[in-house]
Amino acid sequence: MVIKSPRTNNLFRPGARRSGPQRTADILALNVGLWLAVLYLSISPGYVSPGGKEWAWRVVERSIQAEGTVAYEGLREIVMFRNGQKVAGYQQKVQHAPDNRERIVVLHPPEQRGRLEVSDGHSRWMYYPATKRVVVSSVPPLRKLHQTRLGSLRGCKRQLQAEYLGDETVAGRVAYILRITDGQRQPLRQLWIDQHTFVQLKVQRFTPNGQIIYSAYFTTINYNPTFASDLFTFQPPADCHLARVPPPLQRMSLAAAERQAGFRAILPRYIPKGYQLERDSVAVTRHQGHFMLWLPFSNGLDTFSMFQGPRRLQPPPKVAGASQWWLADKYCFALVGPLPPEEIQKIKASMHR
Repeated sequence: MVIKSPRTNNLFRPGARRSGPQRTADILALNVGLWLAVLYLSISPGYVSPGGKEWAWRVVERSIQAEGTVAYEGLREIVMFRNGQKVAGYQQKVQHAPDNRERIVVLHPPEQRGRLEVSDGHSRWMYYPATKRVVVSSVPPLRKLHQTRLGSLRGCKRQLQAEYLGDETVAGRVAYILRITDGQRQPLRQLWIDQHTFVQLKVQRFTPNGQIIYSAYFTTINYNPTFASDLFTFQPPADCHLARVPPPLQRMSLAAAERQAGFRAILPRYIPKGYQLERDSVAVTRHQGHFMLWLPFSNGLDTFSMFQGPRRLQPPPKVAGASQWWLADKYCFALVGPLPPEEIQKIKASMHR
């Protein structure tokens, strides 16, 4: 049985036969309709040619908007490189649910197995079973995270370029391949974005000189997972040391931060290509009872931070994520961020007058 509206004709009824002139008229009408649709799209203000530079940025925007909103689970491989050579790698089981809930557990290698990261959308727990340590921090609202990421994207579009390289299958899913480069066409990041969900299936990051430094990619992914009700909650073991990360610091202009800290910032004469100081996002923190300036640098995609304080400060036993701690003039400095050792040394050397 075929149910038709009053305007439905035999063209839409399976098995309907049309005469030669009728078929010709139907095909002509269909072609005209398609042509008019294409013409409408091409003159619409929001239309962007598929594969063009602006289209590539739109895909990146969609991937940002998809963060924390899509349910999936899968296995992900993480590989770290130095001088183009693999130096470390591990496998994760990743589970994501809407409202920015996630659970990531390390499966391999054995010495890292069981390391856990859990977020319920409000708080994030990092559990290190080998050292019996738990670090808990607050998670900004998802809307604010999206606004921040999209704002950074608008900034980097002024100095970076996005290029569509084609399609590739990752974990059984067809993905757009996008490469983001600096003004000298050096690659900064390459993304494989699911064409239907806009989840980033694979990410590669590069040093300022174009060498790969990080790769993360899914080997399996399932967009119809079933999660236990308590999967995104975490109760720290009784024998663990619990550390709480202070709430985010107030950001201010460089001049305001210098006034609050009581000293002027010493900026490096050398900064990796594409990076610049975010002068309106400086903060003031404390270490051993003394003020320290927190100076963030960004290329629009990646960031690193420098901390400056009085020379009499001593480095803590471990500065999480710190790449260097050194003294210059009347001050001590720390650098935190995903920079290769040679770039860190150049920054460090440029601090000496």
